[in-house]
Amino acid sequence: RSLKTLMNLMPERLGTSLLNNQVSLAHNTGLRSLHFGGLDAKAAASQGFMSNYLFPWVTAMISQINSPLLEEIAFEFQISSVTDLRTLDWARIDRCLSREEYKGLQVFLFVICEDTAPNTQKEIRRLIAEKLHSLRERGTLCVSTPNF
Repeated sequence: RSLKTLMNLMPERLGTSLLNNQVSLAHNTGLRSLHFGGLDAKAAASQGFMSNYLFPWVTAMISQINSPLLEEIAFEFQISSVTDLRTLDWARIDRCLSREEYKGLQVFLFVICEDTAPNTQKEIRRLIAEKLHSLRERGTLCVSTPNF
């Protein structure tokens, strides 16, 4: 049997040793939904951990997916400002999720930002749409920036 849904919540103090013991998604051909929660991309908190370890691990997991049934992937980011999103490997995510077999794949990004300046939410949506241009062009990208 194969997983249908995988919800992966990243703990605050995730060590690199856990990331080195990589989980393979290659044999989960029935996977329909994949959620990555708790991705703390705040520059002050991550000190390079997000861009050097965690995000490459997430993108490696995504590139292993071999499920023709995959319907959605969701990411939940916590950031201090829009700048925190700029260092992530968006090109790899766009390539992985824009493969022909994922033509109808819905990609959801929930971004919780500490910066409450008037244009911040608009800036976040614009940056992500620009970086994930293939998904945007397909109409399968949804970016949510909740108000608190």
